[in-house]
Amino acid sequence: MDNSYKFACNEKEKTLLKRLYQMIMKFKKAKGCMEFDTLTEGERGILFQLYLHPEGVFSGELSERVGVGTGRIGNALKHLEKDGLIKREREAYDHRKVNVLLTDKGYAKMKDINDRVYKEQLRLIRKIGVDKMNTLLNDLDQVISVLVEVSEEEKKEGVKEE
Repeated sequence: MDNSYKFACNEKEKTLLKRLYQMIMKFKKAKGCMEFDTLTEGERGILFQLYLHPEGVFSGELSERVGVGTGRIGNALKHLEKDGLIKREREAYDHRKVNVLLTDKGYAKMKDINDRVYKEQLRLIRKIGVDKMNTLLNDLDQVISVLVEVSEEEKKEGVKEE
């Protein structure tokens, strides 16, 4: 991280900025250690939505639920279908609509991923401790709330300036 700061801040703030940056880097590295499969985050998000909705989800809805553009959803669906994890069915009443469903293989993969994630999370909770984990999550929740608030303020300020 560059030691020159664009904004004026005191030494304590500079120290916290460095620690925050280092923590983000550590988190990224630790996240890499917890990879359970070769799926992209978007593909995993799609499979998770389908796991929650066994009746299927229209491809347009998947785009909204996962927060990814329709083009990227289309590419991910193509890859997941090629791997036999999903199937796509055109609606009889409207051929423009495509319902996406998990295959048995896709359901088994999601069950396996969920089981492994829960196992890792439980191990983490037990190593850190329930009370410490609750404190950490409460603190992170507060940080995220402030980040959302700041982001919304910046959007409003951006609109005023234009």
